[in-house]
Amino acid sequence: MDDVVDSRWLAPHLKAIKTLWLCDSSLECMNTSMFPTAINLQVMMLYGLNFCCRKQLAVAMQFLKKCPNLCELRISTDEFGSEDDKEDASRLLEDPDSCFGIHELKMLNTIKIKSNCSALQMLFIIMLLSKSPALERFIVKFWGMNAPEVRKIQRKLKCFPRASSNAHIVFTDNDSDSMGMEYW
Repeated sequence: MDDVVDSRWLAPHLKAIKTLWLCDSSLECMNTSMFPTAINLQVMMLYGLNFCCRKQLAVAMQFLKKCPNLCELRISTDEFGSEDDKEDASRLLEDPDSCFGIHELKMLNTIKIKSNCSALQMLFIIMLLSKSPALERFIVKFWGMNAPEVRKIQRKLKCFPRASSNAHIVFTDNDSDSMGMEYW
């Protein structure tokens, strides 16, 4: 889905959709307040999610609230924006009232994220780890980072508290495509 017309089509069909891929531009056009609960949605892919764009981030978070049976979340990240954009997005991620509750991600068992692990992305990852009690696999594929940076992020991620004691964090490198995300 990549424009306003398509997102208007989505609202009445959302209850029937099981797998949904959304790109960055579609997130900027959506008004999730008119969306019903996506009761059958099990797999969601957010492609090119720009963590510096408060609108994209807010829509992604609101959309996740509407997906109580989501089992798998895939995110390919992007990050373009000014320092003001980053501050706005950071405030959104740090605001406890803007985050989704544990019960709303109770079925989420797999998260796959392709990331350069910026500070904003780390806040989002921390939130996902802490709000997903059924999480079994959290797969991170790094891009744009050297080996020492990757090791530092790996150590940090392994120390974060997780809502699920069964959550395993798996790291892949730029050359490996073991995530099954060959379409990225």
